Amino acid sequence: MRRAGWGVWIAYDLPGSYEELPPNLLDELKRDRRWCQGNLMNFVCFVKDASGSPCGV
Repeated sequence: MRRAGWGVWIAYDLPGSYEELPPNLLDELKRDRRWCQGNLMNFVCFVKDASGSPCGV
């Protein structure tokens, strides 16, 4: 994200987080599939590059 010019801030003082639920089961399953694919991509990067440097750098 930093390469794209975005920044990430962690706000510890917020009371909680909120995420709206998908309107139906099909949308929920699509979202879970996308999350799973992203997690698997990150996991593969982590396993392939055990030297500690970020994947793709």
